Amino acid sequence: MSSSASAWASGTSPDISAGAGTPSSDTPAPPAGKTWSKGRKPRRPGKLAPYVSYLEQRWAETEGRVAVLALHWEITERGFRGSYSTVRDWARRNLPQTARPAPAPPLPSVPEITGWLAATPEH
Repeated sequence: MSSSASAWASGTSPDISAGAGTPSSDTPAPPAGKTWSKGRKPRRPGKLAPYVSYLEQRWAETEGRVAVLALHWEITERGFRGSYSTVRDWARRNLPQTARPAPAPPLPSVPEITGWLAATPEH
């Protein structure tokens, strides 16, 4: 029986501190400020990256009172070749959301309106 098998059989766990999948001493350290991510490539800037500062500026100028569709149209005129959904998804993730106005009061009922019309005016 191997040493790890005998360790399991005896109720103790084998020493796996230097097992597979752990960096060895000859593995280079990641660049400063970065970490290694398992199986992922570094993200490159998206199509929207050159327009982010413009979008943030417009949002601040209008205090959030500009439609994302209008922002998409504006950056399209400036050369953006992406879709509306790209801008919409970015706005949902990155821009502060403005408070929505209070909903309108409910409409009066038919009997209530009929009562108004049938009432005699007081002089």
